[in-house]
Parts: sequence; C-alpha cells; structure tokens
Amino acid sequence: ISLLADPDYEHRFFVDGTPAVNDVVIGGLWKTVLVGSMGVGGRSIFAIDVTDPDNVDANDVLWEFTDPDLGYGVSEVQVIPMPNGGFAAVFGNGYNSDSDRAMLFIVDVADGSLLAKIDTGVGDSTNPNGLAPVVASSWPQLNFVPQYVYGGDLQGNLWRFDVTDDSASNWDSAHKLFQATDPGGDPQPITVQPRLSLNPKRSGELIINFGTGSFFRNQDNSQTNPQVQTLYGIRETLKNTSYDRGDLLQQEIAWQDEVIALGAVRTVRRISDHKYSKPEESGYFLDLIYGGNQVGERVISRVTFPSGNRRERVRFSTMTPSEDPCSSGRLGFIFDLDLFTGGGTDFSVFDINDDGFFNFDDLVDLNM
Repeated sequence: ISLLADPDYEHRFFVDGTPAVNDVVIGGLWKTVLVGSMGVGGRSIFAIDVTDPDNVDANDVLWEFTDPDLGYGVSEVQVIPMPNGGFAAVFGNGYNSDSDRAMLFIVDVADGSLLAKIDTGVGDSTNPNGLAPVVASSWPQLNFVPQYVYGGDLQGNLWRFDVTDDSASNWDSAHKLFQATDPGGDPQPITVQPRLSLNPKRSGELIINFGTGSFFRNQDNSQTNPQVQTLYGIRETLKNTSYDRGDLLQQEIAWQDEVIALGAVRTVRRISDHKYSKPEESGYFLDLIYGGNQVGERVISRVTFPSGNRRERVRFSTMTPSEDPCSSGRLGFIFDLDLFTGGGTDFSVFDINDDGFFNFDDLVDLNM
C-alpha cells in the first residue's frame, strides 16, 4: 500500500532537484551528461552519462559529489565550459550546510573532483546562510566561456564570483556586489536565480534582475508582521563597489484597484515610471507594498524576458502565502516592467479587455 494512503503519513523528500543536461568533452570525446541534485531530499550532486539515453544503466553513473559545506535545496546546476579548457558543474551550496555559510562549488564534470569552493565567509549557526541557484555569464567577452558567476544568499547579499583565470586554483574571489534590505534596513533573503541581460540603453553594462523572499522555512508561511520584499535591477559594470538600496532609483506601486480584466474582476496595479536623474544611480528597486499594507508578497521564481531576443522588458511574478491549510498559497501578481528603469511602460503589455489586441483599449481608467 502506498505510504501516501497512510493516515500517519509524514512527508518525505526524494530526488527533488531539477536536472541539467549538456554536451561536454570527456577524454577527448563529446558526451551528453546529466547533472542532478537531491534538492531537499539530500546533500549530494551526481552525474550520469546519457549519451545513449535508451541504454542507461548503473555503469553510466559518472560520480556522486558530497561535501560538509553542501546543504539541502541545491538546484539549477550550471553545466558549462570553463576558462581552464574543461567543463564543470557550478552551483550554490544550498542551505543547512555544516558551516551555515554561503559558498560556490565548481566540480569537474569528467570525474566529480572539486575544482574550487569559494567561501563568501558570511553565515554561522546564529545567522545561518546559504547560496541560492547561480547564473554564469561570458560577459563582457561574450565568447560563450563564463567569466563571472552571480548568486544571492539568505542574508540578502548578491555575489560576483571571478572565474576568469585559466587556472582553477585561482578561482577564489567573491565580491559582494549588492546588499538587499527592506525599508527598515533588515536583510531580505534572495532564494531565486538572478537573470542577466545586456542593458538596452547603455553599452558596456549588464542588468541583473531578481526579487527577494523565501518560501521554504518554518516562518515563511506566517502572516504576522511579514517583511517587505522587493524587485531589483542592478546595473553591473565590474566595478569593485558594493551597492545598497540608497544607490538605486526607486519605483513604487502608484495605484491599485479592482477592475474588469480578462472577463473577471481582478486587482490591477500601475507602476511609477521615474527616470534616472543621478549618474551614480546603479539600478532600481520596487518594494512590494501599497498604501502601507504588508501582506507577505514575495518573489520565489526567477524573472523572464517577454520582449524576446531584444530584451527591453522584464517580467516578475510574485506570490503571497495563505495561513489556510487548504489554500494553494499562490495568490500573486505579474509585473511587466521597463528593463532599464524598472518603471511601468508607456504602452499596454496586457490584453486587459481580452480582445486579442494590445492597444489603447487595454489602458485602465484610473478615475473609475
């Protein structure tokens, strides 16, 4: 009988990490390798040769990697070429590791050996930390070989890891690029993978987009004095500077009300469209709060870019948990913002009246 039917069933996790598959070179031959993680089911990473997917058996398991500084919840492993000429699995260390610090792991795909473990030095048993899913970038060379890796941690730090050197022994640099804090100055957890895009208005810049919030800790479902979470866009120019919200352009939820949208009564928001006025403004932020009402809205999924290859907009999705045990806890909003400023666009990005066209008729009458 399935354990799920047991009245005394207690949830258990299995292999819950999303696998990554890529073509790599091992021993001079091209192979297709799957790298998976246990997610919250365990503290290990593994690789399987799936070059012949119809005939995979135990002999195709290449390796399994464990480490005391590897925690639970590791996901979205990057399988990528590296400047040293090899291929590697690159991932944040997750949560509840032995040290409770945020670290980046770089493991050789060929044999599972540890190439680099970059310790941010942030976190301890009193203030536990961990590195969320990371993203690698070949910018500014744009030669498909990653130069930097970006990731956020539970204490609101956005990190840049330097892997530009040809020797893996020199991959040891962690620079804190940004500190995410709420309006009161308290750190906001970053649990999503950042997304990167070339700045559509300024050459020589990346924009790093992410939101803050978490939904896996015991306290995350509580609606008692929930922390304000935020959407961010950080302008990256490779300066060895650390920014905070005081260095950013602020956008706001300028208006919110219920209107008829897509054939039903829905809550619709209008976002401010402030422009940069100071040369030192290094990005933007938008707090998820309207009229002083804190409801626990947060971001637990990475952003997307709805405008296609020419990225000019960024789309965030948010969620608000519910204390109702029968609720899915997935009430939230979709934000579609200008990629450069984080403000609202001057044209409709949603087919509000559901007529199949995105035009003037989709604009909401703010006086209704």
